Amino acid sequence: MDFNVAIQVCVNAISLSLIYVMFALGLTLIMGIFDICNFAYGEFVMVAGFISYLVIVKWGLPYLLAPVAAMVVLSFLGIILRREYFIRCVTGAAWNLLLLLLGQVAHSKH
Repeated sequence: MDFNVAIQVCVNAISLSLIYVMFALGLTLIMGIFDICNFAYGEFVMVAGFISYLVIVKWGLPYLLAPVAAMVVLSFLGIILRREYFIRCVTGAAWNLLLLLLGQVAHSKH
């Protein structure tokens, strides 16, 4: 195996493991704050990846701008969802919030 290929494999493995770590930490943080498992968290991560793809590949902007763009867009999306949906459900029963999160997952799949 070529040395450059070995280095690339190591970098890819570290990058993928860091993505898994961020995903797990995000789920743990949400579970600790809301005391409920957010099933739509994976959908938000998918949207962030899609936004990063658009910024880098389609628009040709620098690689370091992609995470910033994803954070900005998802921050606005989170604010809108919190205002419109989550505040109404948190004041009700816990099942309301759980059903809302499952509904978001089902809606984003179609």
